[in-house]
Amino acid sequence: MENSFGQVKDTIPLYKDSMSGDLGEIVVYESGLLINIGTKLAIPFSYVADISERKKLPLGKVLATMDVFDMLGNRNSYEFVINELNLQTLRRVCKK
Repeated sequence: MENSFGQVKDTIPLYKDSMSGDLGEIVVYESGLLINIGTKLAIPFSYVADISERKKLPLGKVLATMDVFDMLGNRNSYEFVINELNLQTLRRVCKK
């Protein structure tokens, strides 16, 4: 699939907590992210301010926070549970 961010490079699942099923997903494109957590957020890599690990959880998962800027310059924070290896991948592609 291709959109304004280019070709899909990866899809990263997000979880409600360390024991439950999927909350949504982050689709990684060549130049941005599409976050699907009930609503869809299209975020260029340059709008990602920070990706941080808040807490380690069982089963190789972590509670993470992603801070992003919107088009008006407001900073928004999104919290989700993600696999620890996928968090490293997300940081690498966003260069954070």
